[in-house]
Amino acid sequence: METSPLHTPTSLTEVGDTSGGLLDLAASRYQTGNERGVNENLIDYLADLAALSSQAQHGMDATGIIGWAVTLARDALKADYCALYEIARGSQRLTMRQGGGWRFALTGEFDLDDVVRADAAAEPPFMVDGLAPDVSSGLLGFMHSHQVSAGVNARIESPHGLRGLLAVYTTRGRRFLPAELDFLQLIANIIGTVLTSESVAKECDEAASLQAARLKSAFLANTTHEIRSPLNVIMGYTELVAENLAEAGDRSQVRYLEAVKRAGRRLLSTVEKILDYARLDSGDYVFRPEPVDSAAMLTAIIEEHRGSAEEKGLTLMCGIDAADNVVLFDRRCLANVITNPLLNAIKFTETGYVSARLFRTLAGKLKLEISDSGIGMGRAYLARAFDPFSQEDSGTARRFEGVGLGLALTRRCAELNGASIEVRSRKGCGTTVSIQFGDAPAAVSVSSR
Repeated sequence: METSPLHTPTSLTEVGDTSGGLLDLAASRYQTGNERGVNENLIDYLADLAALSSQAQHGMDATGIIGWAVTLARDALKADYCALYEIARGSQRLTMRQGGGWRFALTGEFDLDDVVRADAAAEPPFMVDGLAPDVSSGLLGFMHSHQVSAGVNARIESPHGLRGLLAVYTTRGRRFLPAELDFLQLIANIIGTVLTSESVAKECDEAASLQAARLKSAFLANTTHEIRSPLNVIMGYTELVAENLAEAGDRSQVRYLEAVKRAGRRLLSTVEKILDYARLDSGDYVFRPEPVDSAAMLTAIIEEHRGSAEEKGLTLMCGIDAADNVVLFDRRCLANVITNPLLNAIKFTETGYVSARLFRTLAGKLKLEISDSGIGMGRAYLARAFDPFSQEDSGTARRFEGVGLGLALTRRCAELNGASIEVRSRKGCGTTVSIQFGDAPAAVSVSSR
């Protein structure tokens, strides 16, 4: 099979910015030449080509324009199939984005390395720019298995280089003539304009989303800071009043002051969670990994909250079955990873037990499991248990306090330090939170100043 000579693409800038300019240039090309039958066929599609160009310049939906363009290329070139391949960002892989045709199902993706520059004696189906499938590629196998006799690709360029290929294939043995290659390239150029506009719009949306996330995090951080500062003053003066009354032998106000302190600690805990999450979400968290004895921290946190468990009549158990318990972890993150699941277990368990176990898996990985005999989670909610500010029982009439940040913050802190987290739960049968520690922190987007 003869290989097509290298073809120079026609740029939209050559025809002006209007559909009328495109129509005039194309018509002048196709009304002359020796391939009058082909030219007359293409002239029938010039109005469609002009309308396609006009819609592309006026911001019609990208998917709709591409679908129209693919159909137009297939029909105008009398092909069996047409497909748009896009190059994925940061890779050399071509993925089919949209296609049209009924004779066969085109392969979905292939690497640019699967094609080579063909010489004049090349056997594989040719492409418009002299590229042909390598003898070892899946693309070539597809062409042979589907009896593809000819195919051409028009390059889709962007300011940053090759963006994709617009390909047409036919099962009939034929050569695609220069007028057809011009027509296909004009369609490819229109698609290139659409893809560029789509990329710009997507980048603007991503930038706006990022800015919105940063503003939200800054708002949360500023708000919680404004709450925490006066709250610390309230907590401090409450302690001072309690001490003065105790020295005076007056215990009449003790239970009221204890209630104030409990409410203050609850509010302070909520503020700290929101502040930590806001810092992690915005990338402002100061990440400092260091060797930490996880067993010692687990034991200290268990003892700190043993009173809360005993007040509810719960059995709080702690088992440490691993000899080497030192992990490379940010200390505050590790405290969050242990404390949040433990407090959730105590909060959502009315009777029975809460258990924490630190051990080595068969693969030698250090793992922490915190289990309870509490109310558990429904299957529907389990899928979004890690979503920030989510609660299975929501609304002002809910049974349990909290803002729904515990598990979300736990996962952020775990993954930041190279650990993984899993939750297993059934409604009415309790919950188990498993944290498997990694070999090294995975913090790549958070500052470690």
